[in-house]
Amino acid sequence: MEYNNIGFARGSIMKGKWGLVIILLVPSFILLSASISYSRTWYVKPDGTGDAPTIKAAIDSSMAGDTVLVALGTYTIESRIRCTGKSNLTILSEEGPENTDIVGSGSNVSFDIPGLSNFILKGFTISKCPIYVYWCSDVIIENNILKSGAPLILEAGGGHEIRDNLIYSCEIGIDCSDYCMDVKIYNNTIAYCHSSYGWPAGSGICLGAGSYTIYNNIITNNTYGIVSISTTVYLDCNNVWGNTENNYDLTFFPDPTGTNGNISLDPQFCGDDPLESSNFYLQSDSPCAPGNHPDGYDCSLIGKYSVGCGSTSVREASWGKIKSIFK
Repeated sequence: MEYNNIGFARGSIMKGKWGLVIILLVPSFILLSASISYSRTWYVKPDGTGDAPTIKAAIDSSMAGDTVLVALGTYTIESRIRCTGKSNLTILSEEGPENTDIVGSGSNVSFDIPGLSNFILKGFTISKCPIYVYWCSDVIIENNILKSGAPLILEAGGGHEIRDNLIYSCEIGIDCSDYCMDVKIYNNTIAYCHSSYGWPAGSGICLGAGSYTIYNNIITNNTYGIVSISTTVYLDCNNVWGNTENNYDLTFFPDPTGTNGNISLDPQFCGDDPLESSNFYLQSDSPCAPGNHPDGYDCSLIGKYSVGCGSTSVREASWGKIKSIFK
């Protein structure tokens, strides 16, 4: 009889303890194979010819661990997008926020991120479409431009990182409702947020109860700068300047300007009128540029954008306009 290299006769029925082991291993392997999941990338194009016809359809079709990759172009959202049950999902633009626009159309449009974990939204310009993140953990909102009615609202949950975003011309910039824990907000530029609804609407950042680390942000030309009722807020290397009512309204803390690298100075954007030009890059002599901190702190870059121009000369004005300033 011919034997193979582990001692069993070819064609024979395995008996004894080895046969039992093989019988037990086979169903175990089947169970292990069934538990393996595979992630998928859903490619979305503005003409509807991608893997799904719309961003909403791609999100609705996705499973945990998938990526929704969005090609350059403009996408109009006419109904609410709800990312229910989509943990470990990444929604990413292919060409960055300067080339990928999501525009809300209608009064009930929003981007809802409820009850998820490990969710990433990155690389879009979003307008007229508020973003709601509630009862989530470990959500990353990164490298987006949120404008014209697209504030970021966080409620409960924690472990979030809000970084490298430009938020402007909204009724509120970032609104953290009660019990947002261990939230990091850094390297954002938040500007020109105003509202007729009164405090705290019109804030650059509004912090409810919870714990927050806020650093390296430019918060300027809003109605209010940073508003907080939280007892746990760490503020480092922020430039909060030129907010019309006040720069800080902190219930449990004094104004931090002048401590821990926090400053209140004109950030010196490249754009003569940033609200109109959307140019929030820094002049070379900006106090927010790396190495230019007036107190010598090593804050590196403050805000979203790096140096994009040299020092800009003063705009010409008539003598009548100059005199009107001092009336």
